[in-house]
Amino acid sequence: MGQADVSACTFCALASGEEPEDNLEAPYLITRVNGFMLLSDREPLAAGHALLVPEEHVSSLTQLRAERILHAEQTAMRIADGFSQSADTGTLVIEHGTADGPHTALHIIPTDEAAAPWFEEQQLQQISDVWNLTELSSLYGSDYVFAQQFCQTGAAWYGDELPPNWLYRLVVEQLGDDGWGWNQRLRHRGPEISSDAIRANLALICDAVQPWKDSTGRTDLIELETKIVDNVDFPHQRSGLHLT
Repeated sequence: MGQADVSACTFCALASGEEPEDNLEAPYLITRVNGFMLLSDREPLAAGHALLVPEEHVSSLTQLRAERILHAEQTAMRIADGFSQSADTGTLVIEHGTADGPHTALHIIPTDEAAAPWFEEQQLQQISDVWNLTELSSLYGSDYVFAQQFCQTGAAWYGDELPPNWLYRLVVEQLGDDGWGWNQRLRHRGPEISSDAIRANLALICDAVQPWKDSTGRTDLIELETKIVDNVDFPHQRSGLHLT
């Protein structure tokens, strides 16, 4: 990965503390934990869609030290537990790891639907069953896609033949219109409703992490909500959501 690519990386900018205000696609940083950033995307694929991103620029979790992968595992499980308690739902965790590519991210999506049937329908070749993220170390240098429904056995597939927009298609087909269409339907009703969709996604994630004792605190989350409210892209937003 060349230096020019790293310097243009939105995740790296967030990790270094930069405020990419001119980047309208930059996700919102909720908190940092164990060397990872917990982010809320501006275009979430489902209500509660979170991103867990390592602060260092790597294109797969397999490029991290074993203890760092364990931290990702522990943090993802804590978020999954939070969704289970706050939203009464299971959690799907997905990563597309590559030997050389963009900054990797764990996608954490509240859903009780397993991803394995969808990957099988795409006729992707399964590499192996994977009980936890630490087992991904054996896939170093591979192009793979990992998916796990907590707390069940996950699996890894060869990722070099993934269809275009594969994650979007997976969510659409697995969750159905009621699960994924909320954001698209709100978007078409105007920018002020789109802001509500972003804040709704943020609120669900914050509810999941609220019990954490080592998070940056609710004050930071309230400041983040205020930042979204004041975002110049959504000058007319109206919402009854509050993170207090």
